[in-house]
Amino acid sequence: MRFHSLSRLYRLFVSALLLCLTVAFLVAVTPSISFAEDPGALVRPEPSAGSSGFSFFGLFKSRESKRKVRDKGAGQRAPKNQRVKVVIKEKDPDASAILVVGDEMADGLANGLRVLLAEKTTVRVEKLVLANTGLIAGEADGWIDAIEKQLASDENIRAVVFMLGHEDQQLEIDGLTNPRFGSFSWRSAYRKRAVDLIQSVREQRKSVVWVGLPPTSKTATNSAFATMNAIYKDAAEAELGYVVDIWDVFLNDKGEYSSYGPDVDGKNKLLRTRNSIGFTQSGYQKVAFFVERRLSRILGGYGALAFEGVQDDPNFIVLTGRTTSPETELLGGSDKPAEKAKKTAAYQFFVEGEALPGVPGRVDDTGFVTSPVAQDGS
Repeated sequence: MRFHSLSRLYRLFVSALLLCLTVAFLVAVTPSISFAEDPGALVRPEPSAGSSGFSFFGLFKSRESKRKVRDKGAGQRAPKNQRVKVVIKEKDPDASAILVVGDEMADGLANGLRVLLAEKTTVRVEKLVLANTGLIAGEADGWIDAIEKQLASDENIRAVVFMLGHEDQQLEIDGLTNPRFGSFSWRSAYRKRAVDLIQSVREQRKSVVWVGLPPTSKTATNSAFATMNAIYKDAAEAELGYVVDIWDVFLNDKGEYSSYGPDVDGKNKLLRTRNSIGFTQSGYQKVAFFVERRLSRILGGYGALAFEGVQDDPNFIVLTGRTTSPETELLGGSDKPAEKAKKTAAYQFFVEGEALPGVPGRVDDTGFVTSPVAQDGS
């Protein structure tokens, strides 16, 4: 009898325990179940990050959802060096042109100038680029013919900008007594090549701007570039050209080479490429900034009016450009006096210098006055 009582108590205990577990399970699951607008659709939302409730429905779904969120975020992450697309306005049919001539550096400079002058409809940028070519390297003998053809095909070119030479470092010039790079005969021959190039432009009465080579991280290369920059400067100034020196622009505060520096907006950015010779997009825009500043000083602006009257003298520098209309007659009409104005006493006195007519009977009347003769018997 006692055994049956214990067995009954055990069954009651187990039943009560199962009932408690069932209730606890339902309590945990109920908050995770809601109904959508459609009564027949059962929605089981994911448990919140701070929820400690137990849910079989969200046990495996939670990990899958988190993985999807991470993948989506990674796919939408913007690249670090995302380039902003610049919209270049359509240029005027008679827009003045700037021709950039040189190697890969000239190509980057031309693109930088196009971005810088994107909003100006009165000026466009053209380029003549021969890859891996300097005054010695590559197709150096073809420069003059190519430039003359370009100038002949575009009468609106107002200035030519040169940027080249980094391929010439340590190259010898054949046919010299001492063809070694940097020797006296080498410098003389190299200078003549630069002068010939500049003269081909000056003969067409176009302004010339020569952009110097930049500093690098290598001492030997810096020495070679400094030698060539001195030759470029001497040749350009001898032919009444202009030089844009960018050497100090790409040094840090300590006067040392640095791949980073302020861009045209003053933000610290990567300006140089890995070989420390070329430039990034931001670097070329910085070079273009200083070149454009020189061009604006030489040409006085961009447009047909800025160059009017100086075609016969390429050395003439327009400081401010034209500030008035080129017409000779103002909007108010002709400044010639009308016929009616010529007949007035004021015009005759102040302009012609004639004396004013006297007033009869006044003390200042110097005219001869005749009195009527009295007749006899009157």
